[in-house]
Parts: sequence; structure tokens; C-alpha cells
Amino acid sequence: MSGHNTRLAWGYNQGLPAGYTGPAWGCRAILNRGHAELVPDRQDTAGGFAEDVELLHRALAERVGSAWIDRVRHLPIMTDTAEEFVAYDQDGIVVKVN
Repeated sequence: MSGHNTRLAWGYNQGLPAGYTGPAWGCRAILNRGHAELVPDRQDTAGGFAEDVELLHRALAERVGSAWIDRVRHLPIMTDTAEEFVAYDQDGIVVKVN
């Protein structure tokens, strides 16, 4: 990746495609009984150039919003297994969770 970080401090690095050099956003979300909460100080970006990261943040806020969180609420996620789920995949933005 060509930006400030090469790996996400918070997020699912294994979900990034091999050789991917664009911007990535990651977070720690707490799931509890159908409710998902993002931990404000557990979010990070990696890769890309500053303008790419800015575009990604804008797309997440304006186009994705809480759609991926709504989907996560209905996924059969188990905390004791490492399974990958796609919570959002539209317009070139993919949100993966595990």
C-alpha cells in the first residue's frame, strides 16, 4: 500500500485482496444481541494516498452509512470462530466482517 500505514491497526487485514494498494478502512465493532456499535477510537485507515482515503471516508459516510451495520445484525456471526462475511458490496465498496 502506498499510504501512511501498510496494515490496519483495527480491522480485518486478511480480508484485503492480495496485492491491494488502495485505501482501506477498518474498525472494531461490538456486536451484542442484534446491536452493533463502532468503538470511536478503534478505527483506522491504511494504504492509498490522502485524497483516496478522503474519498473512501466520504463514500462510507454518504453512500454506505449504516447499511453494513444493519446487515451485520442479521448475520450468523459467532465470536468463537473466524469466518468471513460480506456485509456490504456495492459501487466498488466492500465491507467484510469476521
